[in-house]
Amino acid sequence: MIMKNYHMIKELNSIAIPLIIQSITGLCLGLIDQAMIGRISVISFGAIGIGISILSFLAGILGYISTSFNIKASRVLGKNNTTAIKKNKDSHFSS
Repeated sequence: MIMKNYHMIKELNSIAIPLIIQSITGLCLGLIDQAMIGRISVISFGAIGIGISILSFLAGILGYISTSFNIKASRVLGKNNTTAIKKNKDSHFSS
């Protein structure tokens, strides 16, 4: 039982650790941008804050779309129905 959990935790960590590093790196880059631009003017500081918020929002939306597509595709692949993948792909991108 413990060995099964160990392998599952190891597999989850192999997925989670790069995502955590990506999130921390993005946060640090945003803070560095704001620190450097904030020395120029208050208006520039506000503009950088808005830009970072918009880019984070867009990255989140694309991440959710990618995740939902992967979930749909893995369900269909689990049933060995490859024609449904093409149908799901077309309907997913058109809606």
